[in-house]
Amino acid sequence: MVGSIEERGPNTWRLVVAAGTNKRGKRVKITRTVHGTRREAEKMLAKLQVKVDEGSIAESPHMTVADWYAIWFKEYVEAKLAGRTRVLYEYIFRVRVLPALGRIQIDKLTPRHIQVFVQNLGETGVRKDNRKELLSPTSITRHLRILASCLQEAVYRQLIPMNPARNVRAPTRIIHSQQFYNEAQIQLLLQSLQNESPRLRALLLLAITTGIRRGELVAIEWSHIDMKTRTMQICQAAELITGQPQHLKTTKTQGSLRTVIVPSIVIDALQALQNEQEQMKSKMGSLWHDTPFIFTEPNGRWMRADEISKQFRKFLKRHHLPVIPFHGLRHTAATLLIAQGVPIRTVANVLGHTQTSTTLNIYSHALESSNRHAADIMDELLAPDESEE
Repeated sequence: MVGSIEERGPNTWRLVVAAGTNKRGKRVKITRTVHGTRREAEKMLAKLQVKVDEGSIAESPHMTVADWYAIWFKEYVEAKLAGRTRVLYEYIFRVRVLPALGRIQIDKLTPRHIQVFVQNLGETGVRKDNRKELLSPTSITRHLRILASCLQEAVYRQLIPMNPARNVRAPTRIIHSQQFYNEAQIQLLLQSLQNESPRLRALLLLAITTGIRRGELVAIEWSHIDMKTRTMQICQAAELITGQPQHLKTTKTQGSLRTVIVPSIVIDALQALQNEQEQMKSKMGSLWHDTPFIFTEPNGRWMRADEISKQFRKFLKRHHLPVIPFHGLRHTAATLLIAQGVPIRTVANVLGHTQTSTTLNIYSHALESSNRHAADIMDELLAPDESEE
């Protein structure tokens, strides 16, 4: 049966497509209200008919959020997203979104429903990990963003005319004052590293000088380093998924595939680490585990990404240094580069950002300081020469 179009008002049309019968033998019709010209409505009708024929639109006229999630997860999340991200999406929907919104018909879901859901995420008792803290604004915003992504795909498939999550206010993010080190604190850290193991020294120096991500760091192989040219290829990353062994994956984005030039101090640290590993390999014999990776356990086994964070916390505590997350060293590297006047495009390349806008948004604090310094320089250049007066 060919679908039909009914005019509902100026440039407003109702599309109707037959979708077989339900379990009780009753005929089912999929209807959509769209806006535009008659010609545009005809094109939308043709697309809707194709979707119904393919079975990518459920035959129930009362599709719930849970019904749509099942389709979206199979056709989008499982097909396009990486393992850890896929697990995160599944967890957020199964534990939080579906219990709150799953029974609501998707075409009756309103911004008010979602706003109440977002507000409830900020209450006590929401966490499932037995921690007493509330979900952070960043975590709540992530929930909203993932839900919005799910609903936006429903818009593309003409299941709903608009995305109700787009009209919901995200909670205000809290900017933590101590998420990176300044130059004086970096000097203290470097002094504290002098008597540490070659592994920890090489690991932290790489993080500070290149801003490399934790997963990328443990995935570096000796073959990725050219000691003579001081270049390092970043072409893969380690991924940790609960209940699974650590494994390799491609880098976060295409822009994350990059070559960086590392300082001589890092090369010296890597050579010291390489020498130590050769000594350990000779001493342990058959007990040594041969791996291609730079960062290993004392017996040669591949080091886990979460072990880096543990070792970093112990190091900070041991030397009474300000506590920041390991990822804060990435922010430190970027902030120092910008403060020294390195072009933002170069900073973006070092960090593996595909778009310079990403770097600009994240490091606006450093850019403001850099701009202020530039203004001071212009003051000095343009100030009148008092000696001539």
